[in-house]
Amino acid sequence: MKTDSRTFGISTLVAKNVG
Repeated sequence: MKTDSRTFGISTLVAKNVG
């Protein structure tokens, strides 16, 4: 599940950008 790790990182970045 290496893609999950990448998606998680992107999700965090997006959340920080939105919030």
